[in-house]
Amino acid sequence: MVRPKYPEEAKKSGAQGKVRLSFSITKDGSVENVQVMEGNELFAAAAIEAVQQWKYEPVMLNGKAVRADTSALVVFEIPKGKKPKED
Repeated sequence: MVRPKYPEEAKKSGAQGKVRLSFSITKDGSVENVQVMEGNELFAAAAIEAVQQWKYEPVMLNGKAVRADTSALVVFEIPKGKKPKED
């Protein structure tokens, strides 16, 4: 799973936040149609970029791979006493 990059603006200000995304898992397990459902706009682009790179096992129904819709919560937190890791 690809972890999102902490946005520079958020690093400088020490901001933290969450972004809930909805997306589709295709028959081959890739991700498409990523949309922000809710969350801090400061982190939205980084969350979308990471989720678009995720790969899933295909969802199976009656022995056949099918497209499936799902959602994920991407959390951006700075551990206490630490700064976000530099890229």
